[in-house]
Amino acid sequence: MTVERHSILFIGEASDDTARIRDALSALSADCSIMPPESALDFLRNLDVPRHDVILIDETSSNGHVPSLLSTLKRWNGTAPDVIVLTDKTTQGAAIAGSDDQIFLPKDRCDAAAILRTARLLADRRFLAAALAKSKARYERLLQSVTDYTYTVRIENGHPVSSRHSPGCAAVTGYSPEEYESDRHLWYRMIHEADRDAVIALSDLVCAGMSPPPLEHRIIHKNGTVRWIKNTPVPGHDAAGRLSAWDGLVTDITDRKLAEEKLQQEFLHLERAKQEWEVTFDSISDPIFIHDRECRILRANRAYREAAGRPFSEIIGKRFFNVFPRLDASVMNVRLDQDNPADNQPYYVEEFAVSDLRRVFRGRVYPTTDEEGKILSCVQVLEDVTEMKQAEENMRQEMEISTNLLSLAEAATDTMDPDRLM
Repeated sequence: MTVERHSILFIGEASDDTARIRDALSALSADCSIMPPESALDFLRNLDVPRHDVILIDETSSNGHVPSLLSTLKRWNGTAPDVIVLTDKTTQGAAIAGSDDQIFLPKDRCDAAAILRTARLLADRRFLAAALAKSKARYERLLQSVTDYTYTVRIENGHPVSSRHSPGCAAVTGYSPEEYESDRHLWYRMIHEADRDAVIALSDLVCAGMSPPPLEHRIIHKNGTVRWIKNTPVPGHDAAGRLSAWDGLVTDITDRKLAEEKLQQEFLHLERAKQEWEVTFDSISDPIFIHDRECRILRANRAYREAAGRPFSEIIGKRFFNVFPRLDASVMNVRLDQDNPADNQPYYVEEFAVSDLRRVFRGRVYPTTDEEGKILSCVQVLEDVTEMKQAEENMRQEMEISTNLLSLAEAATDTMDPDRLM
């Protein structure tokens, strides 16, 4: 059987006594080296990772450096080596006062075998502490993953008299079964004040012999946070058919509720944005409509509906050139078959007159495309250019009149010229 060898740093002044202890430890399966206290302090302070399993300090020859040595060793926290201090009766109190994690052995009553036994006991203690910490961490992880637990309420004469909660309650509520056992009103106080009436109503229904549906309500966790739970009661009856208790299943639904609240907030935000967009869309005085590749109207603003003279129910889904303006599709110059991204830029279509409205419009088309540049739909803005066209016509007429007047004036001047009369 292989004997485990300990790596021991023996801190003390070099002497026959320390050499004897070192040799005895080496003979008993230990690698032991001696280092003076001052050198050991510098060595340990400059060391990033411990190199020894055990630090053995001879307090009687440490020249008062034990407190400094112990303080230096503490900086490694959980990775610090085990520490054994050899002391005598007269200075043991002073040595203990400067430490709290070390083992102190009376130097005059221990030998190398006792030192090694102590080192092995410290190693075992360290192993057990690490195993305990690992087990505790695993238990806490398991506890955190628990989202359900059960409870039982005992009924007498139609009224609840006591309750018992399973261990899983600690993960959901923060309180242990013992805390519920010692405080029968803890559960009621834990219910969110706004939900207490609903929980009492649930209890009353069960006590009346009914089987109500699960209730979702809030509780106040022991840490002060608000949790959502689903409380599912199941009535229980005795041999005579009388209600004797009810079993309940409590499920932590906090994450689901938070996700629902987030979705609701996002929905409200989108709804507000939609309403704002519709108000803006309808406030534009020019007729605007959106159509797909088949020229079917997807959306239209109020100005378009008024220009078409139809309700939206008779507009949406219809081909726009059969609604407004009622023209041949080619007039609109729709380039839906062109999937070249370079050609899918906003463009004007030719002007057209609507005789029923006695108006003139000029269309501007804004294609919407996918990532590959293929047209998905088009936004068409029908700009009313009637007044602009009328102004152009008025200007043309005024220029024509001015030209005619100028010609008449020139003719009159020629008539009045004496040279021409002769």
